[in-house]
Amino acid sequence: MQQFSRALEDASSLDAFAEQIRQDALEIGATTEVFVGHQNAKRAGGSMHLDVMMPNNTVERAASLKFKSHEWTEAYALNRATSYVYAYDDLPKVHLATERVLWRRRNLIGFAPSSWMAAKVSAEALDVERAQLPPGWVDVRVRSDYLTTEGAQERIAKLRSKFSSFLTAIYESDLADEIIEAWISQFPTADLQDSALCLLEHITYVDPPKSLGAVRALIEANPHLRSALWVPLLKPSELAKSAAQVTIDYRSLKIDVVRLSDLTVDRVRSAGAIVFFDDALYTGTQSRTLLRSWFGRAPDANDAVGDRDSAIDPELVEVLKESRVDFAFYASHPVGIAALKQTAKEIGLGRGTVDVHFTVDSSEDQYTLNGLQSATAESREVFLDFIKNVGTTLLNPRVESKKWPEERPEKFALGYGGIQSTLVFRHSIATATPAVLWEMQAETWMPVLPRDASPVQDALRSRRTSDKELPEYLGN
Repeated sequence: MQQFSRALEDASSLDAFAEQIRQDALEIGATTEVFVGHQNAKRAGGSMHLDVMMPNNTVERAASLKFKSHEWTEAYALNRATSYVYAYDDLPKVHLATERVLWRRRNLIGFAPSSWMAAKVSAEALDVERAQLPPGWVDVRVRSDYLTTEGAQERIAKLRSKFSSFLTAIYESDLADEIIEAWISQFPTADLQDSALCLLEHITYVDPPKSLGAVRALIEANPHLRSALWVPLLKPSELAKSAAQVTIDYRSLKIDVVRLSDLTVDRVRSAGAIVFFDDALYTGTQSRTLLRSWFGRAPDANDAVGDRDSAIDPELVEVLKESRVDFAFYASHPVGIAALKQTAKEIGLGRGTVDVHFTVDSSEDQYTLNGLQSATAESREVFLDFIKNVGTTLLNPRVESKKWPEERPEKFALGYGGIQSTLVFRHSIATATPAVLWEMQAETWMPVLPRDASPVQDALRSRRTSDKELPEYLGN
């Protein structure tokens, strides 16, 4: 902003800026002349306070009296530091054209939220013009202070309620109330903010009652599952993984849930059947890696190194090869199912044949970004490009830290494996979802549904500052 302000101190730059506004205004039907009045920073005054002699003969600066002189002098100083765009008529069109030029050419948000009030242009008149904007004007389709409107606040309140069990489980109550709006505020234009709300509204949120109900239905449809041993798909040492949380939830189903570390040859032979389970199956990489490592297979290029575990007792491996083996998930993706069945065939699990039971096909549009609807098709396209670019930036450090191929961050930005999932569970969010939802980068991006909440809590608390701006400028 300072660089832009200095540039406008040059007469030719000022004329060029006005001409850009004229051209954009002409594109939406405004034929009026446009002028720009720019304040030189050297002439813009600062705030001042009037000294007050108090009854005890002391002098107090900025005394707390009914007449707050400093607010008036600061308002005057603000006026002297404010530049203006003038036009004879078509003010709503000129207003929008200026917003567009500032954003597209200078990467600046535009006018102050209440600038339309100073210009004597009603918000309703601007909304009428916004509704008629042609393609290519998506950046100013929504008013810049959209998040303060009643409609936006109602949407945010509904989202707080929707994700409350997820947020309150990892945040203190005050942060849980703030995180959704804080996340949306990171999107630089109101149109992107609107689409960000659309994304959160599109997400299918699965709480424990819904998940447990689905498992009950699977058991009723497949009675042999009830007498089987249910084994979570996780390393015995990992207590924070989603399967560990699902294990706790499943205790109410009256099924025999057994951790791998407690699984014995006799128990498997007695039950005759095993059900490996987790909340969701996406690419199948984690499940494939665990099974291959348990069966003593050497790692290959498709394994997720961090998910490998120690090999289990060879005698138990042989029993698992001869037993009936099923897999149960709330949601499964065809890619993951194919990978799981191929792995079972490769290692001989369940005589090389396994059944995969699930309630939701996570490849369907309603559970992916394919089903996301923004206000306009252009808004959707711009939003997906934005979150892909941000997601790529968030994942780029993995090229060095995890030895990823250089092209992988871009491919995985909207979800690992290109899955682009929009399924979220109360106890976890998968990396198959867009990275902007769960990944954090200090001073750059704050997630809304983090996989690790501690850094987010610390960052949110450190960023809290008191609002010292004038109410008139903030539009209050």
